[in-house]
Amino acid sequence: MDTFITQQLVTDQAQLADLPSDVTFVPFPMGAHKVDLFVTLLQNILGLFFTIIFTWPFSRLVRNLVDEKERRIREGAKMMGMRDSAFFMSWFFTYAIMLTIAAVLSVAISKSMVTMAYLSCDVLAWARAARARYQHVLM
Repeated sequence: MDTFITQQLVTDQAQLADLPSDVTFVPFPMGAHKVDLFVTLLQNILGLFFTIIFTWPFSRLVRNLVDEKERRIREGAKMMGMRDSAFFMSWFFTYAIMLTIAAVLSVAISKSMVTMAYLSCDVLAWARAARARYQHVLM
């Protein structure tokens, strides 16, 4: 590690020596760091949020596998001439679609949660009122 740092310093000094004397360095202008309470609170539950979103398709998968074994759907389909590849592709596409929907929803929700942190209080109050009014529809 020390060799790399020494080599980097020597390289930097050699490159800076080639610059004209009237060149000055100015730090990149940027605003002051803002501490966002919403993001600070969100970081503690974000892992749980994504775990819950991706638990739903896997719980459905286990439930449907058990149901398929109990009712012997695969054996019945094979007796009727269905190929194994068609059977496994149906499982693949079903759960690929479910996981894609879960991924899109988790991205959309996390983007909206981060975006909502920067909205005014009036918009947040409206969103809370709308959620309270239509909560029975969402359940």
